[in-house]
Amino acid sequence: MRKYLALTPPVRDPRRIPDFFDTYVIGSDQVWNPGITAGCLDQVFLAGFPFGKGGRKYVSYAASVGDGELSRGQLETLASALCRFDAVSVREESVAGMLQPYSAGPLRTVLDPVFLPGREVWEAVESPRTMKGKYILVYLVKKTETVEKVARRIAEQLGAKVVMVSSFLVYGDSRDYIQTASPADFLSLVRYAECVVSTSFHGTAFSVIYGRPFYSVCPEREGGNTRVVSLLGELGLAGRCIMDDTVPDFLPIDYGPVYLRLEEMRRESCVFLERL
Repeated sequence: MRKYLALTPPVRDPRRIPDFFDTYVIGSDQVWNPGITAGCLDQVFLAGFPFGKGGRKYVSYAASVGDGELSRGQLETLASALCRFDAVSVREESVAGMLQPYSAGPLRTVLDPVFLPGREVWEAVESPRTMKGKYILVYLVKKTETVEKVARRIAEQLGAKVVMVSSFLVYGDSRDYIQTASPADFLSLVRYAECVVSTSFHGTAFSVIYGRPFYSVCPEREGGNTRVVSLLGELGLAGRCIMDDTVPDFLPIDYGPVYLRLEEMRRESCVFLERL
């Protein structure tokens, strides 16, 4: 972060949020998911700042509710906060449909920020190739047996080994289980994989950015993954989303039409920001 990002010092206490910025952007990711904000909607992510609005602009960019469900009270809290925003955008069509009746203006669906810069930005950050030979990359944020079954099946078909990275610790020693990958290492692992199998939105997103074959495991019994389903539907890649215990044969992806649609979506997302 110190090397690549130009940041002010972090503010730990919401009461000390500075008031001297022209525009405050909320998002992206699951900032409106009470399941990861201590069971309630965090007022900071609803533009509930400790100062009057004045001439400042408040904007949400690609905000997400995630896979959780809002209670009636939480929905009312979120809906009432929309009036504070000068422009509202979310990441999923389902969230846009849920909130539009409560918004005074049009509520946009935009791309996750990782898609906004070109691929060359990520290539400039990534580590040199870290894994030798052919491998299937498994990136886990949810534990599910389906992921391992899919990865093993594809590895057999492609003559590759399985390399795993997860958001949780796995005890025991394994050469092909990576628990200390940096962001730069993660990018490299995705770029050089024969195929990526993931339960993560960003595992899917970076597979698309790097043009890698992938399968996104979104089992319904675990809440699915609305962010992934929405993105893949928009890109014409809905068939790469695996529900329940499906174990597909490996198929490559023709990224020609995918990138045409992705560029159109990127332009629309940039216009949203440029018009603020």
